[in-house]
Amino acid sequence: MVSLLYMSKIHRFFVDQKLSLGKNTISDDATVDHMIVVRIEEAERVILFNGDGFDYDGNITKKGRMPEVEILEKRKNKTEPATPIHLYLSILKRENTEFALEKAIELGITDFTPVLSERTIKTGIKQERLEKIARSASEQSGRGIIPKIHAQVTLKEALEKIPKNTTILFFDTVEHKNGKADVGNKNPQALFVGPEGGWTDPEKDLARANNAHFIQLVPTVLRGETAAIIATYYAVIK
Repeated sequence: MVSLLYMSKIHRFFVDQKLSLGKNTISDDATVDHMIVVRIEEAERVILFNGDGFDYDGNITKKGRMPEVEILEKRKNKTEPATPIHLYLSILKRENTEFALEKAIELGITDFTPVLSERTIKTGIKQERLEKIARSASEQSGRGIIPKIHAQVTLKEALEKIPKNTTILFFDTVEHKNGKADVGNKNPQALFVGPEGGWTDPEKDLARANNAHFIQLVPTVLRGETAAIIATYYAVIK
């Protein structure tokens, strides 16, 4: 019996350094460690990216602590959204913030900000940990950039910093008159997803004062991480 053709995985790595066609020595320690862990071999094909929106396709010509890659092709990465999508997520309990971030990056956000809301229970967030998740999720999902992880802020601070040309989408657990707002425009989008228990009335008033569009995703009450994933998908497909 003839077996199916086996297609070996092409490894994809984020490299925190400048890349160019031809020979490149990889000096990014995190990338070198990753290559060693997955046991990259000489002559193996790899795809590198450094966050400039391009993919660099090449072959390993030397492995070890100072690996070398011969880059044969530079091409524009086509996975990025047409306009920036910034997810503002109220910090969730346990590892749920990290899970939501990972999935939102896979879907296409360009920025992420943890928000301290009135009902936030867990108030501490490790930004370095979130940055590592952003790097890993971008590698895995074929992104052309690493989404920027911003420092945690209050809801008021977040709303005050949003550029004027940004469409603000405020996701809530109840239906609103503008819950089916047409957001299919070319403006950047700011997505606000609340904590367990939802936004408080003063927080909703603050959002209204900043011209936010209120949107109910589904009739049921969602967990915070579920809402973040669906809200991101909602923004991406618009």
